[in-house]
Amino acid sequence: MLAYSSWRVEQSTFDGRADAVRHFNRFYTVLLNMLGDKYLRSLFSVTEARVIYELARHGPLTAPGLRALLGIEPAFASRILRRLARLGLAERLPPGGEREVVRLTQEGLEVFKRLDQRSTESVASLLVRLTKEEQETLLLCMRDIESLPGSPETGKRRIAVRTHGPGDPGWAAGRHGRLFFRELGWDEGHEAAVAARMAGFLRRRDPARERFLVAELEGRPAGCAMLSKRSGSEAVLELLPVEPGARRLGIGRRLVDEAVAFARPAGYRRVSLSVSHQLAAARQLFGKAGFKKTRREHVRDLGRYLAMERWELGL
Repeated sequence: MLAYSSWRVEQSTFDGRADAVRHFNRFYTVLLNMLGDKYLRSLFSVTEARVIYELARHGPLTAPGLRALLGIEPAFASRILRRLARLGLAERLPPGGEREVVRLTQEGLEVFKRLDQRSTESVASLLVRLTKEEQETLLLCMRDIESLPGSPETGKRRIAVRTHGPGDPGWAAGRHGRLFFRELGWDEGHEAAVAARMAGFLRRRDPARERFLVAELEGRPAGCAMLSKRSGSEAVLELLPVEPGARRLGIGRRLVDEAVAFARPAGYRRVSLSVSHQLAAARQLFGKAGFKKTRREHVRDLGRYLAMERWELGL
């Protein structure tokens, strides 16, 4: 992978996390040669090159629309547009009109093509240093960042749900244990209990009536759910962790809906589940999916004594 100085921050504190983000910003601005006053040895600054790119990508834009797209101040945007106009690269239509828009001239489009090609070559020169697996890891990490709440790319992610394959149950047990330790403080006994339950499910699974589902976000496992047979008429839904970076994207609801959709034609009359009272978001999800809370009890489950709620959905 691309080498750079190691992280020298304590990431358990908010200030440490902020320092880590700043560290990464310094890293990629150097890596992409963005610290000079001109972009990729051209006549343009990074912001000017970005304006050219957006005008080429989106076509004619109003000045306010362009500013909103880039998040820059009106005065700064006006200076850039005036310079591009002086160079014959952009024009306003109709000049002075109420609905005035900015677009690239033919010469501006030619400049864009040269900048775009140069940018592609610059990034390609970095990617060729990586193996195919490292390139895929890099792209997945970049997509994870784009999927964080507040990102304009959040709603554009590719989500798929499939049945399990080799390695998925082991991944699920490990992630379940790690997430519940980090978020609830549950110890390794919980992970051991999850692994044992999954092992039993795999040994005795009835493919016609039981299913283990895996949700993928951009091709990477992001959540799972297990539907198993409690009796001839009742299925149990359990083990439904969702990765922190994949939450609020509808993945949990998608898993629940897919499990219920499988349970109906499989001949069950109801689906039940047990959920810890600590998991408020999960309880809200089940309620929205149509489940009803039937009772609350203290039980030994998944390696520890818990205050659990039983929820049911009639089919």
